[in-house]
Amino acid sequence: MKRFYDLFENIISLDNLFSAWDEFKKEKMGKPDVQNFYYQLEENVFGLHYDLKNKTYKHSPYSSFYISDPK
Repeated sequence: MKRFYDLFENIISLDNLFSAWDEFKKEKMGKPDVQNFYYQLEENVFGLHYDLKNKTYKHSPYSSFYISDPK
């Protein structure tokens, strides 16, 4: 029987984080924030992995915005 710890370690593995990046970046590479993340990709992914593994990750504050979508 797998334990929760094993599942968490699998989710935050470097292979999984890089795979998630590959999926995320599709059709988004024209956006400046995605390009900035890609510019230091290894540093960003290794940093994210470190923070998740040590349970020190904190997400940025949320920001609200309005969407005007004419019907």
